[in-house]
Amino acid sequence: MNKKYIISKNLFHNLNFIKSKTSSKICAVVKGDAYGHGMKVIANLLKEKVDFFAVANLSEAISFRGFDTSSNLLILGHCDNYEIAIKKNISVTITSFEELKNCEDVAINLDKICHIHLKIDSGMNRIGIWKKRELKKCLKLLKTSNYLFFEGIYTHFCSLRSDEDYFKKQKMFFDKMLSLIPKKFSPITHVGGSKVLDRNLAYNMIRVGIFLYGYNHSNLKKVMFINSEVINVKQIKKGEQVGYNSAFIADKSMDIATLSIGYFDGLNYDFKGRVINNCLSYDDNMNHLKNTHFLSVCMDMIMIENYGEHFKIGDEVTIFNDAEIWQEAVGVNTHAILIEFSKMRGKTIVL
Repeated sequence: MNKKYIISKNLFHNLNFIKSKTSSKICAVVKGDAYGHGMKVIANLLKEKVDFFAVANLSEAISFRGFDTSSNLLILGHCDNYEIAIKKNISVTITSFEELKNCEDVAINLDKICHIHLKIDSGMNRIGIWKKRELKKCLKLLKTSNYLFFEGIYTHFCSLRSDEDYFKKQKMFFDKMLSLIPKKFSPITHVGGSKVLDRNLAYNMIRVGIFLYGYNHSNLKKVMFINSEVINVKQIKKGEQVGYNSAFIADKSMDIATLSIGYFDGLNYDFKGRVINNCLSYDDNMNHLKNTHFLSVCMDMIMIENYGEHFKIGDEVTIFNDAEIWQEAVGVNTHAILIEFSKMRGKTIVL
């Protein structure tokens, strides 16, 4: 059986580090099944410790409301059904005056208030309001509407790690847009983006995603470890093939082991034939792969060289603990690697 271990003390360590860097409110981003860690598990651990949660879309928000009906929850992307969002007390992102008007119409029909956050496109060119006149139209409607609660306004910084000048340009644009908001409003102003905590930014709230899970900062600890079970061991001779289409041809006699995890569970198919270093276990008493030689990656199994470790059938082995190491091996970014583990068969264990 495969097991996803969530190390709660590491998650809390990361959150405490984040809080030590800012006095702002914290919005925990749990989109993409909490970056593959498990949205329900992570949200339940953080429920009393953060001010807001954020998801990508309505489908994720509905799933979230299935286990948490009270926490502040924001959809960061497009909401395709305002009625459901309003009924389930989900805050929605608005990126145009047309969206805002449509949202108000639904709220009026329901005779309920909708909590909205205006998204400002300050330079990522993904979604958001980027024209002053569009923002002014939205603010005018918000000023008169009895069914729209102007809860927040935000942007996303896309180049904090790569382009200082572009970050400054984004921040200046966002601040100019904020200056247009009448004093009668007091929305939450919030920003996100990797490395945002390394800036002394005077906004009401900081959105944190990948930081929570232990990535992109040396003071953070990895939260997720993936273990799998050895289901077969054998010795093969020089010249024998392993896996489909001669994925690996032995250049010597060797011991191999088969584990019950594959690309269906989140492993990268391109790992075949590669050696990944330093895949340590979360517990020194557990089996781990100091150097993992992936011979073949199948849909639901992998075959590895069983050198040095001498695993036996039934052994539980840590196969993953660090997406940054995997990124170096296959060139896929950490976010994409982590999110794939949302598909993993097996069980999640919180320690």
